[in-house]
Amino acid sequence: MPKSNPGGITDPSLGNLTVLCAAAMVLFLVAPRTTPGVLGLLALALGLAGGFLGGLAAGLTGGVTGLMPRLLLLLALWGLASTAWSADRGEAVDKSFLLAALVFVATWATSVMWRVRPDISRQLGKVAVIAFSAGLAYLFVEEISDHRIKRTVFTVLPFALPAIKHISEAPDGVIVSGYISNRNMAAMVLALWPMLLIAWLGLRRQHRAIWIALLAVVAAATLAMSKHETSLIALLLAAIVLGLCIVRPRLGLAAVAVGWIVATMLVVPLASWAAHGARLHEAAWLPNSARHRIVLWAYTAEQVAQRPVHGVGAASTKRIDQMRGPKVDNLPGTKYQWRSGPHAHNVYLQTWYELGVIGAALLCAAGLALVFSLARLPAAAMPIGAATFTAAATIAAFSWGMWQAWFLSVFAVSAVLTGLAARIADAAEAEASAARSSVVP
Repeated sequence: MPKSNPGGITDPSLGNLTVLCAAAMVLFLVAPRTTPGVLGLLALALGLAGGFLGGLAAGLTGGVTGLMPRLLLLLALWGLASTAWSADRGEAVDKSFLLAALVFVATWATSVMWRVRPDISRQLGKVAVIAFSAGLAYLFVEEISDHRIKRTVFTVLPFALPAIKHISEAPDGVIVSGYISNRNMAAMVLALWPMLLIAWLGLRRQHRAIWIALLAVVAAATLAMSKHETSLIALLLAAIVLGLCIVRPRLGLAAVAVGWIVATMLVVPLASWAAHGARLHEAAWLPNSARHRIVLWAYTAEQVAQRPVHGVGAASTKRIDQMRGPKVDNLPGTKYQWRSGPHAHNVYLQTWYELGVIGAALLCAAGLALVFSLARLPAAAMPIGAATFTAAATIAAFSWGMWQAWFLSVFAVSAVLTGLAARIADAAEAEASAARSSVVP
């Protein structure tokens, strides 16, 4: 008979939980396209540790995050309703159900987490930090060696070759584009903040400062060597918010809330101004990719005026752009075609274009509900939650299309990891309070 721990978790079961957690963290950093499966692994581990049925009830009621998941489910429902006028009804249905499923799983996982015993949550946290550190080391080696590991794998195993846009053939092997790691960088910067808090709370006092410093320095160096400027910007903004929330918590949360309102509700005039007012698409100091995106944003913002209330329908951008054909005139004076492309590289602008002001208002309200819920987290966890939210909001502003399964899942996994950090912080706070009470005469 295996030895049992209090609460019914046996030693072999605890071992299984750590394997699931470690596998999830490594996959998250090394292969971010598998992130929907990563979310499933984390949910399975937490369900085994905290109880599936209790978590189900918490997920149905919104759990500790309260109003936010309900608003996101309303956004998914609005996307489903938009199939009535969507240019791609099949995609609108699929993506709306995908969003709803991810919201439910992430909410359930973060809710069941608070039913997990403190010692088990700390164990899962330590495993997550170790696995994250291993994944970060891999990313650092890849960037500093010009992706030598990937190039070796692709040469030895040709069937593992990625999309042709990320590679090119050469007589001496495979040449890998630096942009191939962009998804890895986004996943890393979103997981970094909860991992820092877990390391601070879970490691021994003599080890934690060194470990945290190494994580922060290696993460920053890896991002600096990568091609994904968005993740580097996300790191810098999140660090500023973290510091502000530590020194002035209310001011920090207020700044995050104001930034979110501006991003979600004022993105259309800002996108138009960037191209037509400030003419940033002509700025030589900006990278070519940034100037191109400004043109995509300006075109998309112009199209919002055609259907400002209900939009063109969920997941319609790509189909509408395809209908225009491959030959589209350039914006005068530039080399960039005057079109939206498959997506606008901006979640907020894509929401306005596809789901109108109704969708934008729901997204804005969901984000604000989450920001306000951060104030109810343990004192040590609130700044980390705000930093993670800031990093996510920044990546959403400049990167991939909002309906990509892996992209939506990255945000969901980041929320679950932040919840784990908050659970560990809550247990540490409770234990500290109990210890203080025990010494009071």
